[in-house]
Amino acid sequence: MFSRNGELIEKKFMQYLLSTILMSMALSLGTIVDGIIASNLLGTDSLGAINTCQPIILIFGAIYSVFGVGGSTLAATALGAGRKNDANSYFTLAISALIFFGVLVTVIGIFAMDKMVELTTSGSSLGALAKDYLSVLVYGAIILFVVPGLSFFIRTDGKPVLAALILIVANAVNLLSDIVYIKFLNFGIKGAALATLTGYFVGIFVSIPYFVSKTRFFHFYFKGLRIKQLGEIFLCGLPNAINSVLMTVKMLVLNRTAIATLGDNGASAVAICNNCLSFASIFIGGTAQTMLPIIGVLYGENDRNGMISAVKKALKIVLIAGAIMIVCFEFFPTQISKLFNVETEELMAISVMAVRLFGLSLPFFAIVYVFMSFYQGTGKRSLAITITVCEGLVFIVPFIFILNALIPDRGIGIWLSFVCTEICTLVLIFIMSKVVSARTNKEGILLLDPESDKTLDFSIKTTLENAVEISKKISNFCRENGVDNNRSDMAGLAVEEMVVNTIIYGYKNKSDENIDVFVGIQAQEIIIRIRDSGIPFNPLEFLPKEDEESIEYKIGGINILKQMSHSSEYSRALGFNNLVIKI
Repeated sequence: MFSRNGELIEKKFMQYLLSTILMSMALSLGTIVDGIIASNLLGTDSLGAINTCQPIILIFGAIYSVFGVGGSTLAATALGAGRKNDANSYFTLAISALIFFGVLVTVIGIFAMDKMVELTTSGSSLGALAKDYLSVLVYGAIILFVVPGLSFFIRTDGKPVLAALILIVANAVNLLSDIVYIKFLNFGIKGAALATLTGYFVGIFVSIPYFVSKTRFFHFYFKGLRIKQLGEIFLCGLPNAINSVLMTVKMLVLNRTAIATLGDNGASAVAICNNCLSFASIFIGGTAQTMLPIIGVLYGENDRNGMISAVKKALKIVLIAGAIMIVCFEFFPTQISKLFNVETEELMAISVMAVRLFGLSLPFFAIVYVFMSFYQGTGKRSLAITITVCEGLVFIVPFIFILNALIPDRGIGIWLSFVCTEICTLVLIFIMSKVVSARTNKEGILLLDPESDKTLDFSIKTTLENAVEISKKISNFCRENGVDNNRSDMAGLAVEEMVVNTIIYGYKNKSDENIDVFVGIQAQEIIIRIRDSGIPFNPLEFLPKEDEESIEYKIGGINILKQMSHSSEYSRALGFNNLVIKI
């Protein structure tokens, strides 16, 4: 009975998983949809042109990721630590930064469009089409930044379904608008870009229910804003930004090498691989992104066992997803290639080989992504950045040049570079964790603080009998660790009273739910943390209705708790009720 079962965290993970995958899908599908529809309605040159714009689009992604992911992760950590004003400050600074950079990108795009296109297309015949596509997107940069950035905060605020719905609606509108603008209005490739902007513009209206909600936590908070916090946001989101920037470099190298080796077919094959990577990231990256806000809150609470449970769940899911996608890419590469209107035998031979070899990298990519996200969410930013730089530049670029020189036939060397890169990055993670662990007191590949002997961490089912039983257990635990009898009994009573009220009012007497309880002793101070996923319920402010029975019992223990504790703090984060008591 007195052990941590992880069910509460795993259940919350699964609640967030589908919504986050749908968010990831929506963020990735915009360009994929444009490419598929444009290639089928306008020809494969349009697919190649849209693909050549990927470096710029990835920079767009870097901007909303660094502030959206970085800001929401820090806000989650602040909520877990009970720093509510800081959480709102991160929200305010992140959204303000996204608005600023949206305007800045539009201005830069207007005056430097020709240079941007020349850089991405390498002077190929696709330059004119690429310019038509990109020139439309830069005018709507502010929408492309703010809408996904806001979605990350809405997800962290315990509303993952709404966060996903914003992006799903945006991309559904994008899909319909693609057909209307390209097929019926004959806007050409400009129509594909305009459809993307139309979708995200509609997404703004879908977010309105969040801003009028009385239960939302995040509000604009301009009092006491500090530039230092903006720097913290930037550093926290930097791995995502670096990943997008290095993806830009990688795409430039891939495109140039593929075109030099295979001609225009090489550009099309790279486009297909890039879209396959985007598809894989929907599930693998979506799972890792599910972990980020949860890890952020748990890290703020210093919940060691909770973080372990979240990582295990994430690894299990991404490995299953990776295995399924390997089967798809290895056994159905022809069908996948036909989705992109591949017709010539030469291009089909190249794309089939590309898809199959790329698929081998997915399990390793999945594991790397989870560890990078975990390090990012737990403040180990130097490790997260190192992993990102090595994967996106240090390993991949040399492999592309070396393996392509050794095996140029059908670009085999280029496609093999993916799997070699992921394997080397995974080995690097194990080496770095060993080095850091040897130099510090951190443990294991997750580099967590050692578990103290003076802690009691367990989960219980929501029955009143369990509440009474844990009261005795906690009192005995405190005595065994040198706490005087009076405060030991107080600790047991505090947990019993809070758990009883949570069962009755938070869970409405449901007996099969879970409550996580942590008790730690530090310098004779007893720290108690109680977490549940019931309805929003703050027992410290609770007053039952006058017609309810046993009022004295229900509020008497709470009053005693307030008197005997020198600190008690309630917070609501990710749909969890979190209560921290210090005696």
